[in-house]
Amino acid sequence: MKHYRLMLCTLLLTAIAWGQHTTLPEGFTKTDRSKLNINQGWKFHLGDPDADFFKLDTDDSNWETVNVPHGLELTTMDLNGVQDDKYQDTFMRKVGWYRKEIQVSENTNNKVFLEFEGVHQVTDVWVNGKHVGQHAIGGYTPFHFDITDFVNRGEKNLVTVLADNRKRDDIPPDPGPMDYIKFAGLYRDVYLVETNPLHITFNWEAENAGQYITTPTVDPVNLNATINIKTTVRNENIQSKKTTVLSRVIDAKGLVVLKLKQTKTIPAGADVQFNLIGSIEDNLKLWSIDEPNLYRVHTLVL
Repeated sequence: MKHYRLMLCTLLLTAIAWGQHTTLPEGFTKTDRSKLNINQGWKFHLGDPDADFFKLDTDDSNWETVNVPHGLELTTMDLNGVQDDKYQDTFMRKVGWYRKEIQVSENTNNKVFLEFEGVHQVTDVWVNGKHVGQHAIGGYTPFHFDITDFVNRGEKNLVTVLADNRKRDDIPPDPGPMDYIKFAGLYRDVYLVETNPLHITFNWEAENAGQYITTPTVDPVNLNATINIKTTVRNENIQSKKTTVLSRVIDAKGLVVLKLKQTKTIPAGADVQFNLIGSIEDNLKLWSIDEPNLYRVHTLVL
């Protein structure tokens, strides 16, 4: 007997706001939102945790050029596959400095963010020599920094990241022990995100942040399913905004099989969750190992 499961958001989930000027697939509305992978061409220096390499006049011409994902250093393992004991007191317990120039659009209305999928394990970020913030929750959680007030529009901006993997008993997975190798550095993707002041929040900001998609009911006999799309929108304008969230469920052929929308007024500086519920009743495609059918959800904030 085959085990089926409806997969709606694995293939693609885009949460974008109206007005963007980047190239999108045919049929997609242009919006204010862009997400650029900035993994390539970082300057890297190992060590010197107390240095001031975030300053604009730092000479990094002799630093190593690396691409993300990146680990702090190469190392050899012992016969047991680890550098030291399960507490890994010495394994990659250093810091790494990363520097890169990024180009920001000329749109002065847009919000600008740096998004990190994961850094081991305490992360400090500077933009144009100014400290933006620190992430000290752990090395496995994604996070972002709002750099809107730190960038020069339409120009190149210097980003400096200090990835500190020294042992900290107050930050998981330290103090251990660990039954796996704990690496270090910018070991996951990094993105430059620009979006409208009226935008979908990041999923990791709060319990109900971002977009959350579930299938409360799936009937493999009659081939129908209920879809629930919860989307949290933040209004960072100085006035309230009448806002419509429009979500389309799209099949593998690019056809819209379900269209849902809801309108609410979001006060200035507030977050509001939109809760859309609908069903696919005709020609539902289930997922299986033999037939890995996927749907995607495309969401617009208007």
